[in-house]
Amino acid sequence: MQTDNEKYNETVQPNTAFLNELKTKLPEFFTKDGSFDLDKFKDQLKDKNVNELSEGYQLDFIGKDYARRQAGEIPNTVIVPDEKQNRGGWSALQEPLLYWR
Repeated sequence: MQTDNEKYNETVQPNTAFLNELKTKLPEFFTKDGSFDLDKFKDQLKDKNVNELSEGYQLDFIGKDYARRQAGEIPNTVIVPDEKQNRGGWSALQEPLLYWR
């Protein structure tokens, strides 16, 4: 059985976190269907006399899309203490033991 977070994480794309941030900060540039209106954005930049960057430098590496995808995922694990092991008499001298769930 999948949790809600696991179901959401299956739909995450490499640019999901970036698009969610844009939607919260620049909602006026998104259409009703959720796509970014690039023409409206460019017109707004021209109105404000902002010079657009036409040439630039970009770093690409193999794990870049995977890292972006992971940034947009919701955690689906939690670290909890192992109460049974931590209650033992000899474990009082040791660090508490934690498990991933």
